[in-house]
Amino acid sequence: MNIQNALIQLRNELNINQTELAILLNVSNVTVNRWEKGKSTPNRAMSMAILAIAKTRGASKICIATLQEALFPTAKEEGLDDLKYAEINQINQLLNNSSNGVIVFDMESNEILYMNQQMAVITDQTMEEAKTKKCYEFLRGKNKPCDKCRCHSANSEQYTSYEYLSPRTGRSYIVRSKLLTWKNRPAYILYITDDTELNQVKSALEERERVLLEASRFADLYVIKYDVKKNWIYMGKRLREEFGLPEEIHEFPKNLSKDSMICEDTRVEFQKLFLEVRQGKKQIEADIRANLGERGIHWLRLRMNTIQFDEEGNPEIAICSAQVIDIEKMLENHKYVEKEKQIKGTRLDSNLLGYVVSNLNRNCLIEHKNYEGKAPDIELNMTYEQAIHASGQSVISEKDRERFITMHDRKRLMQICREGKFSDSIETQHSMKDGKILWLRNELSLLVDPETGDIFLNEYCYDIHKEKLYKTMMEAVVQHNFDFYAIIYLNTNHVVLIDTTRDDKNFVESDYDEALEKYCRHEVPESDWEAYCRMVSLDHIKQQLDKTGIFGFNYKMITKSGEIRMKHCKYSYYDKEAGICLAARFDMGYPVLEFC
Repeated sequence: MNIQNALIQLRNELNINQTELAILLNVSNVTVNRWEKGKSTPNRAMSMAILAIAKTRGASKICIATLQEALFPTAKEEGLDDLKYAEINQINQLLNNSSNGVIVFDMESNEILYMNQQMAVITDQTMEEAKTKKCYEFLRGKNKPCDKCRCHSANSEQYTSYEYLSPRTGRSYIVRSKLLTWKNRPAYILYITDDTELNQVKSALEERERVLLEASRFADLYVIKYDVKKNWIYMGKRLREEFGLPEEIHEFPKNLSKDSMICEDTRVEFQKLFLEVRQGKKQIEADIRANLGERGIHWLRLRMNTIQFDEEGNPEIAICSAQVIDIEKMLENHKYVEKEKQIKGTRLDSNLLGYVVSNLNRNCLIEHKNYEGKAPDIELNMTYEQAIHASGQSVISEKDRERFITMHDRKRLMQICREGKFSDSIETQHSMKDGKILWLRNELSLLVDPETGDIFLNEYCYDIHKEKLYKTMMEAVVQHNFDFYAIIYLNTNHVVLIDTTRDDKNFVESDYDEALEKYCRHEVPESDWEAYCRMVSLDHIKQQLDKTGIFGFNYKMITKSGEIRMKHCKYSYYDKEAGICLAARFDMGYPVLEFC
């Protein structure tokens, strides 16, 4: 008897209509109607539910037998009872709900015996297609068995695992295989996991670390990777080579601290830095003193940036840069010295450009030193206010110039000194007499003469250009996702390419002209090529950077898919003496990110 008649017989014996049967099965009456008209059939789970209703509600043995034959036509020939079918149905549901692809094939004939729904998704093929193929045809697209089938090393005791990159789909998979018996036949079962996205995340992280390491070489910084989950740190190459540090340190920072590398007076601050990272703070900065072996004790400025979080928002990976700041700390110790103890022409370091001692009550300069003529040009015969006006004219930004002059206002300084504030500082970009643009830091310290009550301003000016640029560059590399970097050596026609979108262009060293032809020719429309070459010529770049220190332009680029995108190429971090600049490119389809 067919399913339609069997269901009608069941309803007649139980004295229920289609709607009542639908309610018992938790389906719509339309579904029951379609079954009885032969337009569809119940699935295995629903068939088991119908049979259970017949048994529990007192249907006759003849009705139950009729339903069993109609709903389970293969049960008799396969010799399986209802319980066995229920077990198989449950197993199938579990396998189909798995995120792994599952496939079973005969060990000798390579005939595919089973696959789950996820396997159909992975291969983009149906079970009906699989039944007509051997495993090597279905999985690898070959017409003969694999020469070195990795399944042959599998056994019934444990799984064999390996990675596989499919040439057909272009995706990577983790394959685990095991030997088992399937319907009395020796067979292999394979569990296949698509780990393409995971590998992409790993590659992106490794790429970002390579960019950081290259940036650290360019910026003369030390880089440390901190695994927050494991509480391990991984020392960069420079740290290992220069200070003999191990590549890995576990139970960090305890193991580093107990070896007295971190000086006692800054150990608490050091441990607090990593505690705040574990608590989820994204960016942290701290100054610590460290014993660097043969180089002795030095001040280090640590900057921590968390660059990876787990699904719950907990920190996983942080990058730490360490910069020696001995000169800056040394200068800080000179803020509160008396007038007669000021520097008398002895140059402390190349970073110190000069100093001025002014009597604010008398509006005059009483001492001035300009090392090598680099600092803004002022003379002792100027009044204090004339000197501030002259210095302010060299500030590049109009807004910063106003801030610079306001901070140095004579009446304001005298008032805050009376209120108990004795120091301040400001960082601004200046145009120097030789045309070079530098970042300068002016440190202001106020002293009161106990005999006369006159207020003296001791001001130190030193070059923080490299410090400022390197800090900004490191933050840009950590925080922003530019799709291209290049360190250009303008005097030697040499370039280091750092392309974050292509594996074959990561940290490629090349001749500049050869790099343009190889990597840019196919990206720029032919009609724009000559204009593009003029914009990126070394002479043009140098000319623009000499004028403003920063140079950028927009251009069209052809993507791999043939789409035309607007790109912005920016040249900055210009070191005129060394002839080095940093180029960065990003997509104009996204918000423009400034990093200078």
